[in-house]
Parts: sequence; structure tokens; C-alpha cells
Amino acid sequence: MLELSSAYLAPTTQVAAPHDWLPHFGKRAIGLTGTKCIILQKLMKNAGHVVAHSDLVEDMWDEYHPGIMASLRTYIRRLRQKLESDPGNSKLILTKAGIGYYLMKQP
Repeated sequence: MLELSSAYLAPTTQVAAPHDWLPHFGKRAIGLTGTKCIILQKLMKNAGHVVAHSDLVEDMWDEYHPGIMASLRTYIRRLRQKLESDPGNSKLILTKAGIGYYLMKQP
């Protein structure tokens, strides 16, 4: 089980900044960069709901540039690699084609 937030389990601590936050998968800590933490926290706050590409980009970068969507896809792919047993068949971070991404709520 991924220990993330109220979408999964009650938070164990309040975090001041993404770099102060360390998610766990079962008993294993998952080391994430600040950018990956920002993405994951945004998805967690909106678990079960699609977060638009533009909303994720806005939280991470000050301005739009031509390669920004490729960068976002790369960060999502790397998050899936860290969090999922089969990143190519994601069950946690899902894509809504042309719109954005969402974090699947646990039952």
C-alpha cells in the first residue's frame, strides 16, 4: 500500500515543502525529487479527479516552453517506475488522453 495522504491513509506528518516529504510504499521509503513530489502531491490532493496538464505545468514551471509536455510525460513515467510494479500498465497514476492525469483512489 502506498502511504500518501487522506486519499490513502491519514498523513503522519505535515510537510512544509516537497523536499521534506518522503512517501512510503509498504515499508519502503520512495525517494523522489522535488518536482516529482510536487506532481504526486497535486495528484493526491485531487485523487480520483483528473488534473489537467496545464495545472501540473503551472505548479512546476513559471513559463510555458515547447518541450514542457514532453518533460511532464517524463516525470509521470518516472513516478510510475518508482511507484508501480508494472509501470507500463499503470494502476495508480492514470492518463486521461489529451486532458491530464489522475491518481486512482484506493477502495
